Amino acid sequence: MNAHGQKALGAIDRFIRNQARDAYVSAEALKCLGGIEHDATGVARRLMLEGFLNHPLDVIREAAVLALEELNDKSAIPALSAQRAVESRPRLCKDLDAAIRYLQR
Repeated sequence: MNAHGQKALGAIDRFIRNQARDAYVSAEALKCLGGIEHDATGVARRLMLEGFLNHPLDVIREAAVLALEELNDKSAIPALSAQRAVESRPRLCKDLDAAIRYLQR
């Protein structure tokens, strides 16, 4: 991240979107994005993760939720709340509720 910032995020985004064969690899990559400490790409990472909240695969949505919680940016609350309003999977609803509560503290 330090050396390539936005370019690195673009490459990671393309990697995740092209990993249709292995959603679990993509999910792990998403979760890693939340834990990276790099202020210069914080907003871009949040926006990228928010874009995966409505992904058709549960495992990708769950990873995006967990990564946004780890990112610890209150600006993600509106996107998490919007997804919570339409999420149909009970486990993901619990994850969304937990992430929202955590970020509101």
